Amino acid sequence: MLTAQCHCGNVQIEVKILADTLTQCNCSICRRLSAQWLYYRSAEVKIDCFREKTRNYEWGDKCISFHHCPVCGCATHYTSMPDSGLDRIAINANMLAPHLIKNLKIRRFNGADM
Repeated sequence: MLTAQCHCGNVQIEVKILADTLTQCNCSICRRLSAQWLYYRSAEVKIDCFREKTRNYEWGDKCISFHHCPVCGCATHYTSMPDSGLDRIAINANMLAPHLIKNLKIRRFNGADM
């Protein structure tokens, strides 16, 4: 089991396997978050919040909801919205230990031009 967590440990995310690639997106929010995303189906991810639930942010077409820890502020993951037709949770790979992601293939996604 692999565990990703925010800086303070309030939000912990568990997955059984590491995704093959991570995605760096340059859209207006991902660029500001400096996030790198690992994609999973919702059934493959367990998310626990120990002190406070995550806070979320939706914008634009409201297809995804970005979550962050209200205690330390780390952007931990995003989830697809129920009406989007997607079943996706993207974990911010930067919440994992650096040695786990250092050799992953990086997919650069040009979200800025969409």
